[in-house]
Amino acid sequence: NFVRAICRPCHPVVLFLDDIQWADQASLEVIRTLLMDKENSSLLIIGSYRSDEVDADHPVATMLDSVQNEKVEITKINVGNLSVDAVNYMISDLLCESIDVVDSLAKTVHHKTHGNWEWDLDRIKEKVATKNVVDLLLSKMKTLPHQVREAMKLVACLGSFFELSMLKIIMSSYDFSQYVDAPESWENDFKIENILEIAINEGLIEKLDNETSYKFAHDEIQRAACLLIPENESSIFRYKIGRTLLEKLTKKQLDKNLFVVVDLLSVGGSSTEPENIQ
Repeated sequence: NFVRAICRPCHPVVLFLDDIQWADQASLEVIRTLLMDKENSSLLIIGSYRSDEVDADHPVATMLDSVQNEKVEITKINVGNLSVDAVNYMISDLLCESIDVVDSLAKTVHHKTHGNWEWDLDRIKEKVATKNVVDLLLSKMKTLPHQVREAMKLVACLGSFFELSMLKIIMSSYDFSQYVDAPESWENDFKIENILEIAINEGLIEKLDNETSYKFAHDEIQRAACLLIPENESSIFRYKIGRTLLEKLTKKQLDKNLFVVVDLLSVGGSSTEPENIQ
């Protein structure tokens, strides 16, 4: 009713949602509900996602299929890669050089997806192109101190934003030693705040204005951090984090982070012993 109230023929609303491949199940259900509301003709929802990350079994694909099965019209637009000319114009504009000067660089960047603003064309051509940005970020993280790597594993499970208090609760309340270095070993070398400061200096995360909350500098960095967790341990790892937060967060904290906790529990639920969790 609220959405209908703000969407009128004289005042239509366009809602754009980026990177919906990262949306949790509860958020996708909200999107589905809005799409299924055939009485609201004054709302246009535009969602973007990376097609190489959404296969036929992905929750986004399942949601869209269910909506289409109800005869709701969905228009799909495939956005292709930038052309060589587009890359040329972009680099030309960034470097304040003519398109002729940067033409060779643009072609190499387009071919390898690996640029350098002060370039040696022959050296660039000799380099093996990184398969994608995530691989590059993952390689970078693996060179960091082990405490930083382990912290990135944990906070990546909390979402693109996370609070220092939640990280401290996780580290002080559950023995993750079979998945990461034991929490007590951290304080011997670094405080958690110091670990996060290293991650900030490396450009992985950013501190928000309230000084107690952080966010990943980019969603691809969070994705790379998730890949630090071995695939065969990922579900139970996330479940243990969710269970710890469910037990240790105050009611106010739990209300604020309910979707995060539920998502963690649901992801790992199928790989754990049956439990009744309300």
